Amino acid sequence: ELKDDPTLHSSSEVGRAGIEASYDTYLRGKDGVQRIALDRTGVTGKVLAESTPVAGDNVVSTVDMKLQSTVEQELAAAVAEARFKGFPADSAAAVVLDATNGDVLAAASLPTYDRKLFADGLTDDEYAQITANDQPLLDRTIQAQLAPASTFKPITTTAAAQAGFDFGQSYPCPSTFYWGNQGYTNYESEAFPPLTIADALKVSCNTVFFNLAAQMYQQDGGLNPTGTPKELVSNAAKAFGYGSKTGVDLVGEASGLVMDRAQKKSDYAELSAAYCKRADTGYPEEPDPAKAELYKQYAAEYCRDGEKFRPGDAINMAVGQGDVLVTPLQLARAYAAIGNGGTLYTPHVVKAVVGPNGKVVKENTPQVAGHLPDDPATLDYIQDGLKSVVNAGTAQTAFAGFPLDQIPVAGKTGTAEVVNKQTTSLFAGYAPADNPKYAVAVVITQAGVGGELSAPTARRIFDALFGTAKGQPDP
Repeated sequence: ELKDDPTLHSSSEVGRAGIEASYDTYLRGKDGVQRIALDRTGVTGKVLAESTPVAGDNVVSTVDMKLQSTVEQELAAAVAEARFKGFPADSAAAVVLDATNGDVLAAASLPTYDRKLFADGLTDDEYAQITANDQPLLDRTIQAQLAPASTFKPITTTAAAQAGFDFGQSYPCPSTFYWGNQGYTNYESEAFPPLTIADALKVSCNTVFFNLAAQMYQQDGGLNPTGTPKELVSNAAKAFGYGSKTGVDLVGEASGLVMDRAQKKSDYAELSAAYCKRADTGYPEEPDPAKAELYKQYAAEYCRDGEKFRPGDAINMAVGQGDVLVTPLQLARAYAAIGNGGTLYTPHVVKAVVGPNGKVVKENTPQVAGHLPDDPATLDYIQDGLKSVVNAGTAQTAFAGFPLDQIPVAGKTGTAEVVNKQTTSLFAGYAPADNPKYAVAVVITQAGVGGELSAPTARRIFDALFGTAKGQPDP
């Protein structure tokens, strides 16, 4: 702990957040200290001891400042566009990774604030301003935990391959998939003729993936499995790096959430008493009677059987809804791994630490954190499906005019539905699709459809990366 560090003094400068906190011991150096004997009147006496100050090291970041500025500008422009269209667009984040080694090339979070405000002390008015509208002071690239929506579908595709589903077969894509007496709809209730799983990725047909997940849930034994259920979707999500921290060299990273049967039981043991109490007392502090009644119904349902992993849990997870949450950094890393052939790298924002004399003190070489569970054929299939999303699917309009014949792009749009809020817009992808260098993730909350806002924003970031603003690459 800092308070126990004998090298610290009342005048020491200490890193409190971001890179400065993570690399404080390198950056801070060592204070020069002079110990002086004083007589009883406080008059300076002789010097008892004196130490020479030692300059701190320098940190070399992986962040490309020109790209960082561009990403911040594009993200702010997207938020402004969404608000012009009537959406709240209350937060946003974008991440650009080097898909070959985990370097964080840019990471933008909105709303933002001037961190220098904290250096000299924060007034009440300044604090009220930067926390207006209940916005927490988060770095949303590593701390926002959001439903991935349809960007999750490659994971369900991975699970379907492991379950033995035929990738050459076509599956029904009705507007609504029924399981028991519950209906699960396509976004905006659009139906398509029967589709292969790759085509379901291209047009983002929810009901194909609902059907796959329901069958895998039944194969596991449903509500009362015997033996050890395979839980292929949950385990595939974990293998893609979801539900655990990426290990990025920044403090405060969130782990996200991947639900499975064991987690359901653990959560219920911890939370059931509180929910059962709410099922009885309700939510009198909620000013909206309709919301208060809805929350009370949720509490009663959870109190009754919240420990069970139900069909709806499995079906919703298949399209990145329900009890699955990811950070924008996790999302970018997963797509970098899809593109690079299956390697999950530990992201880092510092390339190296260099001493005052110019010598390298520490170098962050690429660290492999894991590998995707797909066999080569399955990964090729997913990659082709993600290319078709951009060429002819839900991201086609966003990438119109981009030189896809020279710089192919692969990716997936997402539109996450959130109770009592507008939808969250998402896009994740990588390029060049045949030999990826960059992975990009864009997430904008309460901002509409992924293909209409986040995908165009990602396209403009790719324009900046490849110099294609005028439709042709500029070396």
